Amino acid sequence: MTVKNLFIKSVKKQPLEARSSLRLKGAYGIEGDVNAHGASPRQILVVRAEDIEPLNIKAGELRENIVVEGLSLDEFQPGTCLHIGEAKIRLTYQCEPCHTVKHLVDDLSQLDNKRGILGVIISGGAVKVGDEVKAEVKAYPVIKEDNFELFKYFVTHIPKGKVVTYHDAIKGMGGYSAFLKKIPAYVEKLGSDYPVHRIVNDEGELTDYIDNQADKLRKEGVNVENGKAQIAEYHWAAPALFMEG
Repeated sequence: MTVKNLFIKSVKKQPLEARSSLRLKGAYGIEGDVNAHGASPRQILVVRAEDIEPLNIKAGELRENIVVEGLSLDEFQPGTCLHIGEAKIRLTYQCEPCHTVKHLVDDLSQLDNKRGILGVIISGGAVKVGDEVKAEVKAYPVIKEDNFELFKYFVTHIPKGKVVTYHDAIKGMGGYSAFLKKIPAYVEKLGSDYPVHRIVNDEGELTDYIDNQADKLRKEGVNVENGKAQIAEYHWAAPALFMEG
């Protein structure tokens, strides 16, 4: 079981760059990659060569970071911990086929469970083409592939006396900007039993759909003036959400 190819996305919406080695940073992602973020369950994408070669898909075309060869389907599952070189990767959940790769196949369903598995970096280090890959099966619980559940998981981890932005929450849900319009409905669904009052916009402005948000933040020691929380002082960057089970 070995690493066959490595890729990095250093610029958004541009082709990936093939590399002979990558440096992974624990609780963050690939150094120099635009998707690196501590809150994200999508820090890295791993694909099996055995899944893409029968479809005549070239390495890198699925916008993956690592192509591995020799892993069985039983080993290549969410919850597995991959040991590669100096690094450890927790596989989180399947990467869903989407419009960015639909031109590669006649029907997107051909890529069901073959687009690769996303992951987070448990411990960092250098990863090189040709490195041996070891799979620790069922090392972690499987993360629910549900946007609302990911949002709830993110919200429950926001510390008292801290605030996060909508875009922090989006990262914690998987990184798609389309999730932004869902946040008000998710906030309402969670209700006051969860610390949704700790979510503000990118400028620190409070929302108009969270009751008594300013009072709740002030009680936790957050400075709120003129309808805005002081982001620079109270922002929580949501590090390392998926490092534990």
